[in-house]
Amino acid sequence: MNSFVVYARAECHLCDTLQNELEALQSEYEFSVDWVDIDEDAALELKYGFFVPVLMHEGRKVCHYYLDREALLKILS
Repeated sequence: MNSFVVYARAECHLCDTLQNELEALQSEYEFSVDWVDIDEDAALELKYGFFVPVLMHEGRKVCHYYLDREALLKILS
């Protein structure tokens, strides 16, 4: 099963949108998502602060701000 990490923060409308889109896709595809709040780690906040949400797979960025559905589906297929 594929697993993804999303670097996000609380009260972020783009993060909420990405979460909703990923949850909808989980009804069609089997994958897990771990959510990491960047505001709880100064190094992550510095690295991803202006780019959240960031969707990662196996240490590589899939997309940021908005879901790149095509890139995600390529990984899942």
